[in-house]
Amino acid sequence: MSEAANLAILRDVFVLAMLALGIGLFAYAAMRRVTGHQWHADGNVLSRPYDGGDGVVALMLVSFFGVSFFQEPSGVPVEKAAAELSYGALIFNAGFFLAVCLALLLYMTIIRGFNPAEMFGLRLATVGRAAWQGAAIICVVYICVQFFTWLFYSGVMGGEMPDDSSQEMVQAFKASKSILFKVALGVAAVIIAPLTEEFIFRGYIYGVTKRFTDRWFAAMFSAAIFAVIHHNVAATLPLFLLAVGLAAAYEVTGCLLVPIMMHAIFNAWNLVMLSLQ
Repeated sequence: MSEAANLAILRDVFVLAMLALGIGLFAYAAMRRVTGHQWHADGNVLSRPYDGGDGVVALMLVSFFGVSFFQEPSGVPVEKAAAELSYGALIFNAGFFLAVCLALLLYMTIIRGFNPAEMFGLRLATVGRAAWQGAAIICVVYICVQFFTWLFYSGVMGGEMPDDSSQEMVQAFKASKSILFKVALGVAAVIIAPLTEEFIFRGYIYGVTKRFTDRWFAAMFSAAIFAVIHHNVAATLPLFLLAVGLAAAYEVTGCLLVPIMMHAIFNAWNLVMLSLQ
């Protein structure tokens, strides 16, 4: 699939997710007015303290991620881009997500006066407990992701499974002959990505979206945005299913450390599989 076609599909999915958000916000507001029920109080993830200002910040954050879908394709093949991936690019990407997290954390603590440990349930489990809980849950989620992906492609796409090897990071890991560079990729995938992406997508976007809708809608919306920002059509469905599982684990345990550990284990497992190929 060409880069332009890949980008067009992801752009369509992003637009549909944003339209669904608009309709959902209106529908849930109308239902709250009629029934008086507050769905954001359901489950274990704290979302009631968020307000309209937090909704604007979350919308700005999602829109910022969506800008890339409306840019012209670079025209550089994935294989070439992966081969040219450097330490500088890795540091820039990691620094960008860390900067977004820092800005979000400062906003929550200084402007809104939130306690992140309370908002994200960080005191509900130790790192060790979150690790074994995450390991147990990700095994179930991984099996479900594989099964439903196979079911979709066998039933809808005529049995042709997607090839997600066109992801730039996957190609870079395969192509690199440098052990140090592969270690750097591993650190980015297993440590930085789980911490930053879970804080942004499950910790903030999911929590704020839940405040104005409910946990099911919030899980689906945040999962869709999480999947498309990885810029690979073939990986969109598996990543969407994974993200729903991460949101479900967060909601059940009430502790953001659990999906962080799940995400880290998932990425580490994929890197091990790539290394063995």
